Amino acid sequence: MNRRSPYLISIVAFGYALLYVPIISVVIYSFNDSRLVTLWGGFSLRWYRDFFTSPFWLPALKNSLFVGSIAASLATVLGAFYAIVLGRFVDRYGPRPVQLFGAAVLGAKARELELGGLPADAGGMDALQALYDEAAAALKELARG
Repeated sequence: MNRRSPYLISIVAFGYALLYVPIISVVIYSFNDSRLVTLWGGFSLRWYRDFFTSPFWLPALKNSLFVGSIAASLATVLGAFYAIVLGRFVDRYGPRPVQLFGAAVLGAKARELELGGLPADAGGMDALQALYDEAAAALKELARG
């Protein structure tokens, strides 16, 4: 039998607590009757009733659900495509295509920041440019050999 270290169990428990305690507290306080977040005014469905009957929030909810579903669908399709391509390239070329793809994404992000009017040193542009240059050199090397 494989015994787990109490230290490892406590680290994992702490990590889960950091992730889930804020979510649980938000859910609990969403049923608060008070307008103040820190003051418990009793259990109520007031905020949910206001949300679902408001003409202001329902269009925002519909837009959020629409954008979220499109983003999730695109991420699923692109992720599946990426996995298939990497599965074929890693067998043939080793781990280098993974690094190239990451560098290409960072290079595209650098270009996007540049087009957005941010200064050249904002957001680690120099590091992104170095990664992009490395990816370009590796692609040339792959094309030669």
